[in-house]
Amino acid sequence: MRGVVNYHAVNEEKDYFMSVDPKNNEVLPKVDTTEVTLCDPRDGINLKFSECGLEYATYPTKVAQFGDFLENSDKDIYFEEIEKLLKSKLENVSEVFVFDYTIRSNKMENRKPARHVHVDYTDSSAEKRMRDMLGDERAEEWLKDEGHFGIINVWRPLDHPVEKDPLGFIDPSTVSSDDWHVMKIGRTNRVGVILGVEHREKHKWLVLDKMDPEMVWIFCQHDSKGLKGVPHSAVEVVGTDEGARTRRSIECRVLVRYH
Repeated sequence: MRGVVNYHAVNEEKDYFMSVDPKNNEVLPKVDTTEVTLCDPRDGINLKFSECGLEYATYPTKVAQFGDFLENSDKDIYFEEIEKLLKSKLENVSEVFVFDYTIRSNKMENRKPARHVHVDYTDSSAEKRMRDMLGDERAEEWLKDEGHFGIINVWRPLDHPVEKDPLGFIDPSTVSSDDWHVMKIGRTNRVGVILGVEHREKHKWLVLDKMDPEMVWIFCQHDSKGLKGVPHSAVEVVGTDEGARTRRSIECRVLVRYH
């Protein structure tokens, strides 16, 4: 299986900026569009979150239907499911806090699939996000005595098995900390920073072919002690049928405190 991804190109000024317009369209800087080989990890690739920051699981949900947003009752059910999942899959967890979710589709009401290779947080932006979500007092409690925390994403396709634009990851064992650069990202009401990933021949790409809605990806977006954030992107699979249904997905961002 082959796919096309948009790596972030290097520019001479070392000044990188992308934006998301009011209609949720990404306006990217110069990209390095690259065709890559896609491997399905079910074909003998062992992924364990505690070792590499990436894992997949079969984990059905009790939420019967997902619209453009979660009703409060469904949100409570789904967030509780995510907490139970992470407590069962991760090691040495003391607290789990689901602080955000996003439903992605090609509708204007939703954020669209991200079509560029990136990691969501730098060290500083991850701590800022943690403080914003927990408040300074609780954040200091998490950080005292060299406290260990992480930000984790739990991603699930919706409605039907993925036929188009699956979520792909670079195998963490093929990633180095010099494979990316800091990039500003502008939205309607704020400017943040992420890591734009540059192309390396050593990168190996992983995709769950026709991933079912009963499955989830669990991946590291930041870890304060050891694990790297996992680079990811929507992937344009070569040879996708013209009649393939567009994908919808839900992702939860989760703060985890370890002991």
